[in-house]
Amino acid sequence: MERGFTREQAQVLYARAVQYTVETLGEHVSRYHERMDEYWFNVPPGRSENDIGEQLIATGYYRYACPNWRMGRDVSLDCTNDEFLGDQWNLKRLEACAGWQIHSSGHDDVVLAVIDAGLRTSHEDFSALNQYRREGYNVTEGLWESENGTIWSQWYHGTIVTGAAAATGNNGVGTSGIGWSLRHRMLVAEDADDTFKAMEIAGMAGDRIIVSTASITPDSQTQGLWNDNTKWITEEFNVLIVQSGGNYPENDFLFNEFPYMIVVGGTDPSDNRWINGQGPSGSTVGPHLDVMAPAVDIFGPDRRDMTRAQRMMVGRHGIKGANKMFMTCAMGLVLAGVSNGAATFAGPDALAISIDGSCPGVVRFRRDGASPDQWAGLIYSDERGNFTLNQPCGGTVTGLGTRGLRLVWLFRTGAAGQGAATGRAASPSCGGFLRMVVQDGNPCTTSNVVQIPQ
Repeated sequence: MERGFTREQAQVLYARAVQYTVETLGEHVSRYHERMDEYWFNVPPGRSENDIGEQLIATGYYRYACPNWRMGRDVSLDCTNDEFLGDQWNLKRLEACAGWQIHSSGHDDVVLAVIDAGLRTSHEDFSALNQYRREGYNVTEGLWESENGTIWSQWYHGTIVTGAAAATGNNGVGTSGIGWSLRHRMLVAEDADDTFKAMEIAGMAGDRIIVSTASITPDSQTQGLWNDNTKWITEEFNVLIVQSGGNYPENDFLFNEFPYMIVVGGTDPSDNRWINGQGPSGSTVGPHLDVMAPAVDIFGPDRRDMTRAQRMMVGRHGIKGANKMFMTCAMGLVLAGVSNGAATFAGPDALAISIDGSCPGVVRFRRDGASPDQWAGLIYSDERGNFTLNQPCGGTVTGLGTRGLRLVWLFRTGAAGQGAATGRAASPSCGGFLRMVVQDGNPCTTSNVVQIPQ
């Protein structure tokens, strides 16, 4: 017999195991699998899966004790109960429900600023001001919502864009945003000048992510205008800017790049580049695009109330590709619990960072010597350790532990591989550890680990 037991000894041991199971689990046993000799039971009140499993293994009576998780529509973190969730192909394509099982809670420190034509604030998915929706601002009028600034608009575009990002989810009505509990703010703008002013207002308000659906065109004057303004805004306010790539596929962006914002192109439900077969519209293409995302025929708030002609216009203008990327970044910040970019790090060779400020409070740091024009991330953890990254940085050891591990900031290193940023360090991040990772190879380049001042 196994472990040197005789048959009689094994029978005695088995009998003790059965007795122990009955005495310990008793009424909590829900099923017995005779062929596998397995007992399935519900975790007793006041106990956890881990501690009851450790207790059972410690007796020597059992070979294994493991969770038997059940995932289904009766599980609260599976999917939302919104009325039109089944019509949102973009959420299916992004596997949003699987993401919500990992995390679905927003954070008061992470506000998504949407710059568009306005928001129908009476909609059931946006009406709760100060729950998820933050006070809006009309740039043209120069007035906040509380000052009677016009936020509501009959033009549905801003409502759909905001809805794709942050329509209140799991409330039994309407649709669901991919970040359905994100805090969000509408900034009404009419042209490029208004857009840049709106970005500044959002930064001054402390918003962390700015989404713009304004048009950009492929000429050097436009590129210079956008790069000058977005460079200042990102460095001054430490924000992430996400910009629509545009709806005019004939525009040639072959030599244009916008390094201070993430520019997003659009895809159709088949995951192909979106081209409207009934008119001269569709996603642009070129090196100015950083990522592609669902863009056309997005079912969002107000869409079910449109005429067929209006729905065709949604197909043309869509979400302008901003949906997936800005919400992916936003969720990354939500998962971070956002310590608002408070950090310092310095590379062992090329990478070097300086910092001044205090925690909690405002900090300013500078990075130098990184590989130019690369994606980089700032990773935070409560502890040191040997957590290893997956692709695209497979095998890169972070030097950080898993407790509190999160991505604090995603950014481009810039043409010179250097830059500066200002952020606010919240109390929970004080004393934590950070490391910068640059996606310039496999494994990726890392800075040294630095502790945030306490």
